Amino acid sequence: MGDTEELAKKSGATIVTEMDMANDYAQKGFKVEGPNYGGTVHFDWGDVKIIPAWHTTANVPLGMATGLALTIEGKLIYIAGDTGLFSDMKLVGRKQQIDLAFLPIGDYYTMGPDDAAYAASLIDAKKVIPYHFNTFPPIKQDVNDFWKDVPENMKFTAEIDKPFEL
Repeated sequence: MGDTEELAKKSGATIVTEMDMANDYAQKGFKVEGPNYGGTVHFDWGDVKIIPAWHTTANVPLGMATGLALTIEGKLIYIAGDTGLFSDMKLVGRKQQIDLAFLPIGDYYTMGPDDAAYAASLIDAKKVIPYHFNTFPPIKQDVNDFWKDVPENMKFTAEIDKPFEL
């Protein structure tokens, strides 16, 4: 999706996505890994686990909506995917506290600021970053509507193209 094919061509990276979409990318000649929900791919640099997300897939050729749980250098990063709020999000950090969570706040195709702030509390991540908003009119949001309901110790901002540590 998005720039996946272009980035994989330029970098030679392996595309990790759910099984159905992985099969589609494999038929196009890409290196892929395609676990199903709950499945994990192990790399030298860390692990990628496929996590459920609640979202339709009407505009994609194949597959189910997913999020990702990345474990890199012992840190757990949760990317919720394009999703609404659901109670099983809390299971992502059941074995290890989430160090950083990316939560969508667009509120038309995904959860909005209120639900995302609740999700931040539900998953109890150390830090959260909102995403999937203000890229086109239906998902225009004031990010402060999210931040006002997020506990101060969870707030995290990063500058694009600037490295940061967790």
